Amino acid sequence: MEDLVPGLTDDVARECLTRVPFNAFPTLFSVCKLWRQELRDPRFHRLRKSTCNAQPVVVLVQSVPDVAHHTRPRPMTYRLVIFEPATELRKLITLHLSLGTTQFGSVPSTIWKTLLMEDLIPGLTDDVARECLARVPFNNLRTLLSVCKLWRQELRDPTFHRFRKSIGIAQPVVVLVQPVPYFARPTMSGPVVHRLVVFETATGVWSSLAPCPCLPHGFPLFCRLAAVGTELIVVGGWKPPTWDTTDEVHVYDFLSGEWRRGSPLPSPLRSYFACAAMHDSDKGCRAVYIAGGHDESKIGLRSALAYDLAGDSWKPLPDMAREHSECHGVILCGKFLVLGRYSAETFDTAAGSWGPVEEAPEEEGEYPALHVAREDGRIYRCLGREVMEQLEGGVWAKVADLPGEMRKARYAVAWDGKLMVMGFGHDCVVSANILDMKATTTRATTAAATWKKIEVPREYRGSVLGACCLFI
Repeated sequence: MEDLVPGLTDDVARECLTRVPFNAFPTLFSVCKLWRQELRDPRFHRLRKSTCNAQPVVVLVQSVPDVAHHTRPRPMTYRLVIFEPATELRKLITLHLSLGTTQFGSVPSTIWKTLLMEDLIPGLTDDVARECLARVPFNNLRTLLSVCKLWRQELRDPTFHRFRKSIGIAQPVVVLVQPVPYFARPTMSGPVVHRLVVFETATGVWSSLAPCPCLPHGFPLFCRLAAVGTELIVVGGWKPPTWDTTDEVHVYDFLSGEWRRGSPLPSPLRSYFACAAMHDSDKGCRAVYIAGGHDESKIGLRSALAYDLAGDSWKPLPDMAREHSECHGVILCGKFLVLGRYSAETFDTAAGSWGPVEEAPEEEGEYPALHVAREDGRIYRCLGREVMEQLEGGVWAKVADLPGEMRKARYAVAWDGKLMVMGFGHDCVVSANILDMKATTTRATTAAATWKKIEVPREYRGSVLGACCLFI
């Protein structure tokens, strides 16, 4: 953190910190180095006093009464009693040793009992405190996570993130798989290393995600990405430097900023499989679905699996009716759609069964149609240079053409009213554009849509090999 409070000037942030009750200082002290320095600065406490936020505190040494009335003599235990005149509140700090009176002055600081916070923010109701916590930018949530147990519990609660989303604070974050550009490699002649790139749609900021300690040679080529809540799951791919098919699963927690290993993908090893995630926090469902692909002998697969993120376990699903050797998946209205080049199948997660095979129209070109779904049940398709939306009755209606400089869409992600498409033009340089759908669009009709070009820094213009979107 470069600022005391991100988004505020240091003067305003200092005013906020000075108004925190003194008994919450241990919490502030644990947040970050900048706050520790601020609280250690005598000028901070002079400011508290000048603004009438400092308060007198009386500390008494008392013996602990023997409430059990033991008949046999027991060693005397002493305690400190803190009295806050401003609030008429009394608190006890009990020593963890039985001491004589002559020993009291030499008690080491390590034996004090820690006082636990009972409120999210002392002095505020939990509703008001929750409003404050919910407005912290997502990239500072890991700082809040380290403050105390109550804050960790709050940030881990799905209702907290639903609240952030309901008040418009949660923002969509796009994660891409890209090669590290040649000019950023240790040696220009070295092997290609793939990384994860984060695009913050609200601010337009691009950055590289923290590397996974278990992947010293970078992320697997053709790995699949899925997002569940505030966690990103990386599944399979071709692992460098041998480029063998891998069964590894890696999970990144955007709250803690840490990676962990997941249970490996059950055999057979597969590539080019469909992958999508479902997150129903009300029902406690946090699952990643995969299906199809082909094995190491290039034989198409009909098998499907579901990964339970909470239990870190895989379970088999019924086989599909057909093999889908190169396919991708989306979640639409609680169902897992496996979309191949020539046909599609739908898995009903509630019923636990596959629906009938749907034949796909013949497509021309090097790449199959690109499909992406939104949480509200809308599904889009990029075919050729056309962007289409599926209306009621399964009819596809054209929404827009790709932007002038983009001749082919390679990946797309969608969120509330927006569709972000990444592709390349005649110069083979990757570009990104966001399609903004007007609020008048309905499931029965379409409305005009406008493109907004995204400025992509030079170091993030490489090929896109995977993409997903999550709200934080």
